[in-house]
Amino acid sequence: MTSVQKEKNGSDSLTAGEKLLAIYQEDGFEVHTGWNPYHLDNWRDAQFTYLKKDGRPLNTGGGGISWHEIPCLELLSYCFSPERILVIGNSFGWSTLLISLLWPSAEVAAMDIGVQPPADAAQKMLGAILGRLRGDEPPLNPKPTYGIELTNELAQKHHLKAKAVLSASPQDVGWVVEKHLGGPPDFVFIDGYHIPAQVLLDFDACYKVAAHNCVYLFHDVINWNLRDAFEACQKRSGLAGGILWRTPSGMGLLYPDARVELKRVFQAFGDKEAEIQSVKAKLPRWKRAAWFERAVLHSRLLKRVKDSLIRSGRSSPPQR
Repeated sequence: MTSVQKEKNGSDSLTAGEKLLAIYQEDGFEVHTGWNPYHLDNWRDAQFTYLKKDGRPLNTGGGGISWHEIPCLELLSYCFSPERILVIGNSFGWSTLLISLLWPSAEVAAMDIGVQPPADAAQKMLGAILGRLRGDEPPLNPKPTYGIELTNELAQKHHLKAKAVLSASPQDVGWVVEKHLGGPPDFVFIDGYHIPAQVLLDFDACYKVAAHNCVYLFHDVINWNLRDAFEACQKRSGLAGGILWRTPSGMGLLYPDARVELKRVFQAFGDKEAEIQSVKAKLPRWKRAAWFERAVLHSRLLKRVKDSLIRSGRSSPPQR
């Protein structure tokens, strides 16, 4: 019996995040997630999740949501109880399994195209060159559908009602929903190919088959410059919602006006964009001021400390 399957009570109960970590760690994976970008020269993707096994990075075509975004989904799980959930973009199953842990009674289907081979020799050569420039470690080279198969293996092992399906959005959305959900989804998580045109295609395909009260969560809206596409989805659908500024990727949430309970999510993970833009405008001046403080004030303080130590040493009695 795995640690995730064991009954836990009181102070020993595991959060969904802890269960998710245990699922992968028990299968021999190292999970790396939730780093502060400031600690890594402001690397944008430092907060997000990747896996290693035997010291080698796993390549399944993408990463996973940040450790610091899990509480946002946990709050969503308190706000509504979907019966059928569709995930666009699975990679190695991190988000899919988390969603299944948060809504254990829901049917969860995740769509993914797997790792696509280079389209031609030039693309293959470019990939090799970029890998050398980055100094990439030799990756694990599982078969193209490894992430899909891993997700299904872990879901079955831990008795989760989740299934990853080899499929492509938008063209396969209809049959995946019909075959694997058995009805219209009432929650959709969009985390596929991060270009505006694809986001629009993903949303339109999902919106056509979704329930009228469906909730849509979009990953990486701000970090990947997908805001225009997100707002186009909102305008087309007439749904309420907006940007969750307190999430590391700047996720977007859309929902019907009737789901007033979801305002809790914006209370916790939203913020005033005007204040964010105001701080952004002031940052160059703040950085200059900080440089001045380090260069001048700290140097003067250090000199005073040194002078004080020297004077203290001069006034000390000679040592015998």
